[in-house]
Parts: sequence; C-alpha cells; structure tokens
Amino acid sequence: RFHKHRSRLLNRHVDIKLRLKLFDTVVTPTMLFGLATLPVGKSHLRQMDATQRRMLRSIAGWVRLKDEDWADTTRRVNLKLANALANFPVKVWSQRHLERQYDMATNFARKPESWPMRVARWRVNLSRGQGRPRRKWDDDLRNF
Repeated sequence: RFHKHRSRLLNRHVDIKLRLKLFDTVVTPTMLFGLATLPVGKSHLRQMDATQRRMLRSIAGWVRLKDEDWADTTRRVNLKLANALANFPVKVWSQRHLERQYDMATNFARKPESWPMRVARWRVNLSRGQGRPRRKWDDDLRNF
C-alpha cells in the first residue's frame, strides 16, 4: 500500500503529521495483516522494522544537499524523522506484531472450548525427528 499512496505520503505540501497518520492507518495494518497467526523469526522482524524505517525516512524527506556527505545526510534525515515522530509517534512494526499476537492469544484463552484452544492442547505421541524443533507461532508469547 505504500507505493499505491506514495504520491500522498511523499507530498511535501501536506503536513508531515497527516502523512504519518496516513502511513499508520493504511500501510501498517496492510503490512501486519495475518502475521499474528504465523511464526515470524527475529530476522524477519528486523527486516520488517528496517523496511518501516526506510519508508518513514522517505516520508520525512530524503534529499541530499549539494556537497554533503552521506553520513551528514543520514544524520539530518534521521533527526528530521525523530522530530516528526515526537509529534506523532508511530509504533515499531515488530512491537505491534507481538501485541497483536498477544491479543489474539488472550482472546483464544477466554474461550476454553474454542477450536484454537483445542488445537493448542492437542498432543500427538510421535517421536521427534532430528535437529532443532520447528518454530511455533506462540514461541514469542512466552517472552512477551
């Protein structure tokens, strides 16, 4: 959805608070839709956060001035983004993903006879194969 609304998100004639609000209400839910049911690893969470930061930097206005180092440009854009996020904070996608996963798990736990709780309690008496056990979607909930 970011590229669909790119012209609105990158329009400098529109206040940055409104652009961040559009990003938070349209792009973020689209990105996180359905992820609460999947086992997302740490590397994928880092990639999601990096993608979010890249999008937010482009919203803040990534323009390199003449005779400016890349390090100075990066510092200036990050400072501009930090000031914008101080006025309208946008949560990090990995944190939001964990909150959604926790909300879904508590919703399931309130209904002990629902099918997700039955599946969670179901144990199969099979021997485990070699190697590391596969990642489950509720592994992050224990650490949250």
